[in-house]
Amino acid sequence: MSTALAPEPTETEHRTVTFISKSPNQVLTRRKARHVEDGIGGKKVEGEEEWLQRQLDINDARLLRGEDPLPIDRTPWKVEFAHNVFKTDDSKLLAWMREHWLFNNPRGFWEMGAAPDEPRPTLDQQMTAIAEAAASGDLEGVEAVIDEENQTHKRPSVLQVADAAATRLREFDSESGSGAPSEPGGDPSTASS
Repeated sequence: MSTALAPEPTETEHRTVTFISKSPNQVLTRRKARHVEDGIGGKKVEGEEEWLQRQLDINDARLLRGEDPLPIDRTPWKVEFAHNVFKTDDSKLLAWMREHWLFNNPRGFWEMGAAPDEPRPTLDQQMTAIAEAAASGDLEGVEAVIDEENQTHKRPSVLQVADAAATRLREFDSESGSGAPSEPGGDPSTASS
């Protein structure tokens, strides 16, 4: 693959990701405000808005000289959780957060449905497996989730949903009269019950 071609954006770069923090009002700082010369022998504090304005002024000056403007990183300088929740779809911010030392730390923050101290397989993983198996008519897949859950955590919420899905798939198989759904183009008489 040529280095001139950028890889296709992945699905995760376009969806909103929800993060949950241990602290209700967690704040992560990407860039700190800094002290800059004010031009008259003193220093002033330059925060996010001042920095952004300075970058815009630099680009305006470049345009006046006939030069192309430089890209400006408009990613927020701070991540502020409100009531333990922060949501973003910004790919740069997602990458930074996933590299942070508090990510997947029981004292820090994690993606919703993937708490670091949650028993594996997680509730989210089990529910997703049930939904995928049920949507594809895979009774064996649903039964595998039931077996795994019975051998591990025995969470009533998972078992109730899985049992309901398995019951519905069995009813569907008996109503169709041909056992398990056949493969597309396959011979229904070879399907097992």
